[in-house]
Amino acid sequence: MYKEQFKYWQTGKKTRIYFGISRVQKNQPVIVLLHGLASNLSRWSEFIQNNQLIENFDLLRIDLRGHGHSVFRGDINHKLWCEDIAAILADENYTQVIMIGHSLGAQTALHFAALQTKFSLLDF
Repeated sequence: MYKEQFKYWQTGKKTRIYFGISRVQKNQPVIVLLHGLASNLSRWSEFIQNNQLIENFDLLRIDLRGHGHSVFRGDINHKLWCEDIAAILADENYTQVIMIGHSLGAQTALHFAALQTKFSLLDF
């Protein structure tokens, strides 16, 4: 059964990044779902409830900084979003990652793949 826990990750400043996470079992790769520009993590609600990924993978969906519940007033860019994603993945003890993005989320996933070296990026 799919159970998702919603959390905030504190950036160390006043910004908090909101995300939802579901875990299948320990030592699983995580699928990170990234939304588009005019959206938030709810973009993926119907998707995760209507597929079988939740049976075999941990799922992480994030309100990118400046979107949804991740309120932020300031400049945002792919590098900053990638740093947020990497910090959340590290805090949640993930090393193997599958990135899925919609629109802006797809661009962010590509930047993440280019910038991050401490995570194994998988395909399926």
